[in-house]
Amino acid sequence: MTVELEVIPTNERSFSWTEVCLEMNSYTQDKIPLSVKNVELVDVATGRLVEKDELLTPPHYYGIDLAGKKSLEIDFTKNVDSETDEMMFLDDFATQRFNGNLAELASAWKKIGYSCIISTHPRRHADEPYFVIVLAIAIARLCDGAIVVKSNNSFSKPVGIYSPAEFSDVSPLFSGVSET
Repeated sequence: MTVELEVIPTNERSFSWTEVCLEMNSYTQDKIPLSVKNVELVDVATGRLVEKDELLTPPHYYGIDLAGKKSLEIDFTKNVDSETDEMMFLDDFATQRFNGNLAELASAWKKIGYSCIISTHPRRHADEPYFVIVLAIAIARLCDGAIVVKSNNSFSKPVGIYSPAEFSDVSPLFSGVSET
């Protein structure tokens, strides 16, 4: 089963993969066994490793290889490329859960013009379900963003829009493949 989270940024701050890893490390504090210090990011279009201090910008499609399982992807997508109507999109996911001003979030997102879709696919690494959560929280913290849960069967929180703090106690309802 493919699982997706979407991070909706509310500020225009650019950040690098190093900053994302530092944010994940500061957040995890032994919550996941996987070390993110040596996880490499690949530009899927070119196949090249992303430099540690290179800014992550749209439109880019990145892949992460966790112990030989290339099932995790990060897609920085421009809203115009996906023909996103920000208010309509957010309204679809906020019906069950959102503790903020939807119009303000949609306006900020429209101004910034992109989102970050984090997806994980079958045959994932055993630690990947928790890695996805920590990655979404780290990216959302770096861009003052909101995290959109798109499926009721993926996480312990229902479909909705969450702040990084609200998402910090979530658990995955999907698993990775154990390394035996």
